[in-house]
Amino acid sequence: MNREITDLTTLHHANNDVAEARVELFEHAKSYKVFDHLKHIERSHQLRNVCGSTWYYFSKKVPLLLLAIASQSGNRSFQENIEHVANDELGFGKPEQNHARLFKNSLEKCGLKFSKLSEINEYIVNKEIDKLIENVKTDDHEYFFYGIVLGLEIVAYENIYTLLDLISLEQREEIIKTPYFSTHLIAEDEHINLNILNYLEASKENEKCSQYMDGFTAGLQFWQKFWLDVSQGVAQ
Repeated sequence: MNREITDLTTLHHANNDVAEARVELFEHAKSYKVFDHLKHIERSHQLRNVCGSTWYYFSKKVPLLLLAIASQSGNRSFQENIEHVANDELGFGKPEQNHARLFKNSLEKCGLKFSKLSEINEYIVNKEIDKLIENVKTDDHEYFFYGIVLGLEIVAYENIYTLLDLISLEQREEIIKTPYFSTHLIAEDEHINLNILNYLEASKENEKCSQYMDGFTAGLQFWQKFWLDVSQGVAQ
């Protein structure tokens, strides 16, 4: 069920420096064992419900986190990039294109309906994202912001495929073609590579690199807690 973080040998639109840095950062990300809590969980209706509803509330809340990061940055180019991603998540003002709604449509193709567990999952997700937003607002280091974005995105493919494994049964091939999943599987590669360019810049100076890795760690720790919460929700 668990999809481990893997080294990507073919990186689209990436030069050698970006490719090498990406492999290096994947190796570092492995040490956080983000998905280990899911290894021994059996598929069940409860698992699908907990995972689906938790990710739905994450999709609803993540634009606020991205906009908070953008508002704290002093780099206009970085701001515009993050604001674009946030607005993409929101559907650029079109409710039917909102990514949380698109994901909910994918859930419905699985036959999933939210239960009372959903309220608990919404509280947990909001609490963890609010904590991350508070970290962003109390840190004034530019490279911390760059790092936190990559920490959130470095396991993007692993998140998506883990999500697919957890919520889909025989409908997997149908669900992967839905707008939510097809969009994210296309877009993440470019997002990751763009953020690695900031890492390459940070690595030129020890202080900047330290700030970047603090942010990178914060992003990965968020995913550690996210998937731990999913596994504990199933166990309850």
